[in-house]
Amino acid sequence: MYEWERERLAREGGKPARSSSRPRERLGNRALLTLLRASAGQPIVSRPVAGDLRSTDLRDDDRLQQAFDNQPPIRFGASGDPVRKVQQALADVGFSLPRSTQPGGGLDGVFGDETLKIVRGFQKRQGIAVDGEVGHQVLGELDGLLTGMVAPGTPTPTAASSISTVDVRPQSFKPCGGFDWAINWNTDGKNGYIVQEITKTVAGNFCSDKSDAGLSILDDHYWEAWRVQSDGSVHGSDPNDTFGTGLNAEGITGSWTITGNVFWVSSLDAAANFRFNNVETAGGLLSTRTPPDNLGSSLLVRRVGGTWTCCGDDKSHVPMTFEDPKQKEQPK
Repeated sequence: MYEWERERLAREGGKPARSSSRPRERLGNRALLTLLRASAGQPIVSRPVAGDLRSTDLRDDDRLQQAFDNQPPIRFGASGDPVRKVQQALADVGFSLPRSTQPGGGLDGVFGDETLKIVRGFQKRQGIAVDGEVGHQVLGELDGLLTGMVAPGTPTPTAASSISTVDVRPQSFKPCGGFDWAINWNTDGKNGYIVQEITKTVAGNFCSDKSDAGLSILDDHYWEAWRVQSDGSVHGSDPNDTFGTGLNAEGITGSWTITGNVFWVSSLDAAANFRFNNVETAGGLLSTRTPPDNLGSSLLVRRVGGTWTCCGDDKSHVPMTFEDPKQKEQPK
């Protein structure tokens, strides 16, 4: 019962007025805005609001909260502090805005050509509508990355029970240690991320004197991630992933392995600092060298390797085989 009803009953001889034990709800910014519009005779937007932004970088700006509700989105030509905060958020997740960066290091807050290009690039990598507008989807995806939580306003994630691959380019063992293999992901998970832990090892000796060729500098270990949208589509790169050695080791004999442990998460661990272009060998994907804490059990292990000789006329390159039944064995 509302307080005014209790007071009316008390005045009319009913039960004594008594305060409710439940605290009164405070009106949020958008609810208050709706009441003000109504009192001013302005139309009330009937579409339900999507919730609130949670990132400390975005949540305290009323204009950004309105843009998150598409009332209206922030578009090309806008300027001011809300645009500056969007630029900073894009920089914080790994995008470079050199023309929008002022001599002192701050961003200019102008939604010009460079910011438009970066917004569209972010939309493409996250698998959302590429319209160049900063509205519900862009701000939700940024908020999810910055907070390490599920993007606000999106459906409850469906955890993946399986992740598999489809070859885009089949495995190709090339002379002198070269290798190429491109795939796309298949998963039954929705509204989350595929995360792959990459471990790469390379070793080799010179053909002439069998001394160490120093190829261990190519060893690598990092994590990379792809956005899986609510329809199950996978985004981040096309094709989704490529395994390659980058080798053309003339005068060297050696071996290499690449292992990918593949996981499903509903959101990326914020403490792991996944960022676009963070790891050069990840090819622009969201990536990090900091171990994430929320990976759980691996759903797929991809492992490939080879031994090569590139000495004179002998230019052989033989695939390795792996006995672990959980690992994807290559054809002999």
